[in-house]
Amino acid sequence: MAVQLISYSLKKRGHDYNALYETITKLGKYWNCLDTVWMVKTDRSCAEIQALLYPLIHEKDELVVVGLNGNWATCGFPDECRDWLRDNL
Repeated sequence: MAVQLISYSLKKRGHDYNALYETITKLGKYWNCLDTVWMVKTDRSCAEIQALLYPLIHEKDELVVVGLNGNWATCGFPDECRDWLRDNL
């Protein structure tokens, strides 16, 4: 399993993004300690995740999925957020 970073810029006010959030949480064990950034431990590739999420966003929204390699550093996060990174990256 790999950890994939998912981030987005949601530009359509009033658009229902609940399906996007629910789909991300079903991909695997996840981290969501920043508003528009998720990290998910999953068997899916970046391209598979992008293809799965693209239909759930508005045409003017932006989405990026990036595979992570395990190097990280943080500041200002609660213990539970740092612990997830330590345990999963």
